[in-house]
Amino acid sequence: HGFADKQTILLLHPTGIILDGLTFSGSNYSMGALEIEASSNPLITNCRFLDNAIGIGIVYGTVQDCYFSDNERSIQILWDGVSDGAITARIEGCTFENNLNTRAGTAGWGSGIYLGAFTGAEIFNCVFKGNSAGAGSGIATYSQATALVNDCVFGGETIAEGNSSTAVGGGAIFGYDNAHLEVSNCSFQNNWTEIGLDGGAIYSQDGNL
Repeated sequence: HGFADKQTILLLHPTGIILDGLTFSGSNYSMGALEIEASSNPLITNCRFLDNAIGIGIVYGTVQDCYFSDNERSIQILWDGVSDGAITARIEGCTFENNLNTRAGTAGWGSGIYLGAFTGAEIFNCVFKGNSAGAGSGIATYSQATALVNDCVFGGETIAEGNSSTAVGGGAIFGYDNAHLEVSNCSFQNNWTEIGLDGGAIYSQDGNL
């Protein structure tokens, strides 16, 4: 099954919904080809997100075994207005490949996963390769966000498989303004930044690592 409208959006209100084996492509909607309402807590599994402005906009829920490619920003974690830095989203077993974010400012951070202010996510057993963004092309965290990153792979054996930062720093992971990063059992290979920027693999600016 596929969704390929330029304004495609699916709003989920009830809890307990499972989305399995769907493809979301070609959406330019700013909140996500798939936007998850804060009142929902779905399981999104075995889905593909291709060539979207935002793949998923999510507050609560689990994203499992999904594939993301050619998106400007694959997953955007949103704040529920209550849980400051609490873990509300879980991302596991996903692949983020060749996503490109060239927008200016903070809108250009994170072509893989972007955690907005006060949000939290657990990210494990994921692969990030060939992504590029202004900062943190794999994972970018903003003000007082919390990211628990475990057993992930960033980059590969070639430069083309590496993740890159073009404006701020942190080719693979970037933390900013009291963001809290916990990174364990991860591998980093051939990630890089433009000349003069910091942190080919990880850069924490005014954050906790």
